[in-house]
This record gives sequence, structure tokens and C-alpha cells, in this order.
Amino acid sequence: QIQLKKAIEELIEVSKIKKGQIFLIGCSTSEVCGYKIGSHSAEDVGMANPNALVVATSALTAYEKIGMPEGTLPLAEAIICVCESEKSNSVVIARDEAERAVQTVKKEAVPMYLRDVNYKQEKISGYKYPHDYGGYVEQQYLPDDLKDAKFYVPSDHGYEKVVKERQERLKKL
Repeated sequence: QIQLKKAIEELIEVSKIKKGQIFLIGCSTSEVCGYKIGSHSAEDVGMANPNALVVATSALTAYEKIGMPEGTLPLAEAIICVCESEKSNSVVIARDEAERAVQTVKKEAVPMYLRDVNYKQEKISGYKYPHDYGGYVEQQYLPDDLKDAKFYVPSDHGYEKVVKERQERLKKL
């Protein structure tokens, strides 16, 4: 992960313009560069700037549609976006914690009102439809053994600061 971050940051420093093309040194192909930018935006930038993943994905799509040489411009833009974004690995930590929890409580059932696989526009007994409560309602979504578990803990970086403040406001309701 650190090596990938360093490689991406070095890409921006060693990018050169030659004959109207941007050569992204360090990537064997522009597709590989797009993959690295996407991975870096999800793993290391994360929710500190959730748009970084959108920019990275859009850059790769643009490259595929536009081709050379102009298609490398969106990739360069995505590299700059990812490198200049605040960083957070809170999503990676949350995913890892959730995966560990699933392994320890596999046999535990989720609440009955969340198990209906044939939703028919009718209220399921016990389920509180958040939109009937202004968009948020306190409700148990996890199995009893995990009902108080908290997997995602936002940092104070970038957009996660906004998420953290929202979580704190909702706790007071």
C-alpha cells in the first residue's frame, strides 16, 4: 500500500510532455495506471475525498473512449486529484473489522424484519422505514451479538469530518 502510494506520487513528479503526449512514467500501460489510481483512491484517500474514486474511474473510462494522446490528460488529472486529496484508511479498517465480525457470528440471524427477500411494498412487521421518520430512525440492523458494534469510524480528514459531525448530531436525536 505504501509502495503504491509512493509510485503514484512519483508519477506526478516524473510525468513529461513530449510531442503532445503525456507519458506517465512508472506504468506499463495507461490501463495499469488507471487501475493504480483507482486502487489508491479507494484504499488511501477513501472517504476523506469520496469523489477521488469517481474521478479515477471516470479518467480510465475517458482514456478508453478518447484514446491517445488526449486520453492521458484525464489520467494525469486523476493522479493530481488523488495525490492532492486528504487521506484516510477508515473504510479499509471498517471493511476488515466487519469481515472479522462475520466470521465470528456466522450463525447469528439478522433481525427478522430485514430477512424478507420478497419485498412487496408493504410494511414488514418491526421495520421502521427511515423516510417515515425524516430520513433517520434508530433501528437495529445487525444480529444481537453485534448490535452495538461500530465498524466505520470516520477520521477528521476531508469529507470524513462532515460524516463524523453528522453521526454526532444523529446520536443526540
